[in-house]
Amino acid sequence: MPGDYSWCRARAWIEALINARAYIPKSATRQLRALRLDSSLGALALCALACPLYLVTPESSTDTEIRVYLNKPDDQAFERALENPERLAREMYLISDLTKRTNYLARHWPRSLAEARKRGKNLDERFAGLDALWNILHPSPEESLKRLSDEELNDIAELLGDSAILWLWVAERRERADLPHAALQAADKAVKYGAAPAAPAVWLSAEIYYARALAHWEMSQPALAETDLEAGAALLEKEGIKAPILARVYAKLGEFYSARDNRAEMCEAYEKACAAGECGKLAAARRDGKCGGESKTGGAEL
Repeated sequence: MPGDYSWCRARAWIEALINARAYIPKSATRQLRALRLDSSLGALALCALACPLYLVTPESSTDTEIRVYLNKPDDQAFERALENPERLAREMYLISDLTKRTNYLARHWPRSLAEARKRGKNLDERFAGLDALWNILHPSPEESLKRLSDEELNDIAELLGDSAILWLWVAERRERADLPHAALQAADKAVKYGAAPAAPAVWLSAEIYYARALAHWEMSQPALAETDLEAGAALLEKEGIKAPILARVYAKLGEFYSARDNRAEMCEAYEKACAAGECGKLAAARRDGKCGGESKTGGAEL
């Protein structure tokens, strides 16, 4: 049946990642736990980054058994993969999308050729979704994003429908293209499908709220923009995550408060951004005589 190779290849890769979990050192497991990424998906994503795909054989036929080979990790592979938790979170979302679709097809596989023909269009779209996710994941999402045009990325998001990570990427592209209304539409979908405490990674939920906040701000909806940033910060704070995304959320929130002349809230946001590792905004505000400092003409500086 057309498409069976797409499903078998995806399942074989996931099984290879499951087997690769045995190579995760205890130190990396502790780091995953500290980052709140220690779910089964977190372990699979870590293995995907530390043990990238080496070979799939055969490449286009299911006449024989499909085998997936991963690169053997060196001593520092898992530590390097943990250096960028936000990248790890995005990998989790993509693997979650792939797993969800392979599991659906496993439960609803046609029992006959007649049933397959009857469900032809729906099955074709689901197999196409598997292929799209596979091509994004390999060789890496970063390389895939460089390759995909804005239109191609949007088409994949439409094909998958409920992929929060794809809608986030579309929103970010539209924001950079100065298309705030279109960015807001994509960000709304990303929030709908992925910005929740039960999402694969709270990290990316905060990224999604951040993207929608920017769109709201450009659409002259400051209260909604602030609400989104506050929601993203609350998710991270609840999990005790102190990371670059938390600093970015608070720094941007401080900017929004500043634009609305809410000095007390601005200073509080900048202080929280500084506590998370980004002190530039707080230092600048204090040099300007705000947030407990004095202007350069007044003498005192941070």
